[in-house]
Amino acid sequence: MTEWRVLRQGDDGNQALVGVHADRVEALASVLALESGYPHKQLYWVEGPATPACADVDALLDRLADVGEALQNERTLLELLLGLWLVSRTMAHAEPHEPDAVAALFTAAGKVDVPRFEQRWRAADLSYERPDPVGYDGFERVLLSQIVDLDQFAANPPGKYAGLGVSIQRSPGTGARSTPRSWHNFEPAGYLDCASSGYGSVRLSPAQLTMDWTELAEYLLLGQLYE
Repeated sequence: MTEWRVLRQGDDGNQALVGVHADRVEALASVLALESGYPHKQLYWVEGPATPACADVDALLDRLADVGEALQNERTLLELLLGLWLVSRTMAHAEPHEPDAVAALFTAAGKVDVPRFEQRWRAADLSYERPDPVGYDGFERVLLSQIVDLDQFAANPPGKYAGLGVSIQRSPGTGARSTPRSWHNFEPAGYLDCASSGYGSVRLSPAQLTMDWTELAEYLLLGQLYE
């Protein structure tokens, strides 16, 4: 059976086996989860065949929808996006991303300990001046805008008909956001399924083999808005 090994090198130079996975995405996600959070001196990497689990972005979108289904009863959408914020910082200076790396990003978001919501986000200016969110900064502004909205929804649930569409009434004193007020998807399965469906129909070209942070920001927006 094909396998991918996750290895660690400590600051003493010694190497150790951390885990063995039968899936490349799971191995990459393990590294992202281990590298997230507080700075550390260990180095982590994956050894194994370079053959991708997701051959192209089309296969990636199917994989991401599956991630949402798997997490449906494990995490709230707020918890998933908080995890995504935590692990994404590990990749902030790298782009574009191969499909397996993007799949690993969302997979790791469902595995890490959920970071605490930071109160400062409520008053932060999360808007951007460009017509579209660009780069990691734009991605993070979209992601944090959604996190702040979902935190408000957690305190005041939108009701059983929320899937038909809800316009959030943002609290006085909150900062500007980079996302619309309209929401349609409030759970991991619906959010990632609609993001994948929307991105596939609106943005995807047959030749696309990578996704950058700007495209991932668009993916997040579709998760919120697409029906």
